[in-house]
Amino acid sequence: MKLRKDNCYVITGGPGVGKTTLLNELAKHKFKIAPENAREIIKQEIANHGDGLPWKNKAHYASLMLEAASESYNAVPRNDSEIYFFDR
Repeated sequence: MKLRKDNCYVITGGPGVGKTTLLNELAKHKFKIAPENAREIIKQEIANHGDGLPWKNKAHYASLMLEAASESYNAVPRNDSEIYFFDR
């Protein structure tokens, strides 16, 4: 049983260094990408008056981020040989 996926890569770096721009270019070249989850989580938490925000409850926010990242990773089929890039 394969426990890891050798076709998944994480693009990481500080704010504004071009991670999303790079991933958008990769998508244009037909690579599979998983978008960054932070903006969506913040948007949802604000809309729902939640406290899972980095400036309110860092532990809850981190938990939401981990859950979203795990879901993104687990969505990649184990037998898929295509390359996936994750925005983090």
